This record gives sequence, C-alpha cells and structure tokens, in this order.
Amino acid sequence: MAGVIQKEKACYISPLVCVRKKDGRIRVCLDARGLNAKVKKDFINPPNPTVLLVQFKQGQLMSTVDLTKAYWQIAVFPDHTKYLGFMYEGETYTFRRLPFGLSMSMKSLIRCLNGILERCNDFAQAYVDDLFIYSNNIGEHLKHWRIIIERFLDARITVKLRKFVKRFCRAEGSFQNFEE
Repeated sequence: MAGVIQKEKACYISPLVCVRKKDGRIRVCLDARGLNAKVKKDFINPPNPTVLLVQFKQGQLMSTVDLTKAYWQIAVFPDHTKYLGFMYEGETYTFRRLPFGLSMSMKSLIRCLNGILERCNDFAQAYVDDLFIYSNNIGEHLKHWRIIIERFLDARITVKLRKFVKRFCRAEGSFQNFEE
C-alpha cells in the first residue's frame, strides 16, 4: 500500500519490531511504548462482541467483511507524523498512516468507522477492522450493502474481497465463523 511511510525528519524516533501473524506472515510494528506513555488517553473502546451478536436475531441474514490493512487506510494528521518516526538503514522515516503499535491506532480506526457508519447502527456495526451487516431478508440486505458500499467508496475504504465472498449473507452469527 503506497503512502504509508515517507522519508522525513522526525522529532521522536521509535524502534520497529516484527510480529508474526496467525497466518505466519510478518507484521512490522512501531515499538511505540515510549510514545504511548506520553499520549493523551482515549477512552473509546470496541463494542462488546456479545452485544453485537445480541443484535443479530434468529432468522436474520448477516454478512461480515474485513477491511484491507485497516490501520493503513487511515491518514495521520500531517503535523503529527513527526512523532511517528523510525530509522531504517540509517535513514529517518515517518508513518503517514496509522501504525501498528501505537496505542491510539485502534481507537482512531474505531472513531473513523463510527463516523462512516453514522445513521447505519440499526443494521451495521464495526468491530475493530470487521464490519457486520444484519438484515431481515435478502432485499433489505442488498439495500444495506448498497449504502455501506457507497459510504466506503466515499471514504476510500477497501475490503478483503476473498473473505467477503465467503462471508456474504449467512444465517448464523458467531465470531468464530468469521476468524479466518
């Protein structure tokens, strides 16, 4: 994904760490523990998974989709990039998109998705980087998806199409079903 980092001087440098993902691939994270200790705390949290599943009623249809590299889809304010610096091969770079490892990255993503999904709460909920759509019938479900797709296009948010196809319009609701 282009534009995630830029070569730039920074007033705060954090080390990079590599973390192995569930699927064996490597995720590069900013080891921002020092910065996290200085950042103003944000108290927004993801919704309780039980509450999400309670909204899914028996007989309803549900689809879920993962956002593609969700943190990297959210831009950092230009005057904040100077705090998100790291060194690589003697050069200084900064993150222009939310990095993994920054305590406020997940909370910023949640706030962004809440804004995109405003007035859709009766049929759509985000759980970190997963989106859940609930509907009573197929016609309503397609209408709900049309609304969500328009909002994602306007916000330039992309999704993992491969997982979307597997998870479209199911009549069951369990988080285990969607952790692929």
